[in-house]
Amino acid sequence: MAAAEPTKICTYSLPDLKNTTDDAIATYLNSKSFRQSHTLADVRLALSTTACVVAGVTFYLDYTRGFEPTKSFTFYACIGYFALNVILTGWLYLVEGSTVYIGAHRTAGVELAVESSVARHDPTYRLKIIQKQTLELGKKVVRLREVESPFATWFDEQGYFVRKPFETWLGNAVPWILENEEPPKELTEDVVTASGRTVQSEMAGTEVGSGKAARRKTGKKA
Repeated sequence: MAAAEPTKICTYSLPDLKNTTDDAIATYLNSKSFRQSHTLADVRLALSTTACVVAGVTFYLDYTRGFEPTKSFTFYACIGYFALNVILTGWLYLVEGSTVYIGAHRTAGVELAVESSVARHDPTYRLKIIQKQTLELGKKVVRLREVESPFATWFDEQGYFVRKPFETWLGNAVPWILENEEPPKELTEDVVTASGRTVQSEMAGTEVGSGKAARRKTGKKA
């Protein structure tokens, strides 16, 4: 079977650059023993599909039976359709937000969430990576990283996505996703993110550990 032709992206279109890079995150992590969770997309699909069904049934009844016999149903259907769209909007902005990947390691018992963002008129790709793990006695530890890099790092001048430099950059951002590496066990309490906030302020109510493993992993290359 012939390999798919690479897609050429306009290097001046930040949404296209971001969307292509977002898709590459799932492809890479799923190849590194992670199992992706599609819960966010499934809920979004269920809400939008239900809204479409409500609209379709309302149209069908109005078309076949007329307005007068179905006006009561139409009234409640409009309320339901409006409510579903409000819930969907809230889900997109308050729950799903900028999350592009949620998954769990197949064997290590570590959860991973990745959020991406791009500032207007700034061709820099930013990731917020949150790793969660529950240790013995129910102790939960979190590793939080914020990394960024220009899109030019993995897009060539013609607009083609180059997989290797992107995977190297992502692998260095989260070293333990590479094969044959153990996940970090604990973190220091004073870990500071790129935003200048500590882990405690970013993840309120989450306990962090001593940081020995986190320091041991620092500097490992992809």
